[in-house]
Amino acid sequence: MWDGDPLTFSEHFSLSPKEALRYRCTAEHLYERGRGGADSELNIVAACHYCNRTRHRAKQPKDPTSYGKYVQSRMKAGRWHPARLHCQSDPQVSWRSPSDP
Repeated sequence: MWDGDPLTFSEHFSLSPKEALRYRCTAEHLYERGRGGADSELNIVAACHYCNRTRHRAKQPKDPTSYGKYVQSRMKAGRWHPARLHCQSDPQVSWRSPSDP
């Protein structure tokens, strides 16, 4: 995920700027605001734009605990994101811009 300069990220991973938008860091509500989820640190986690936009679209979205297990199993298998980054060898290592502290 990136939360800064999308051009640096897209160049690093040989993506178009449009493709890089899928990896933008967003705030994901574990419990949807529309169903009473709060804007609190206990209910918000970091998620890429793609995952944030698609998680709640399922006919029966998984609860946060089940979804967390699902994410972990996909990451262990190296198959989490449908558009994999070519030079990322460890799916649990986040990419940081060289200018990040």
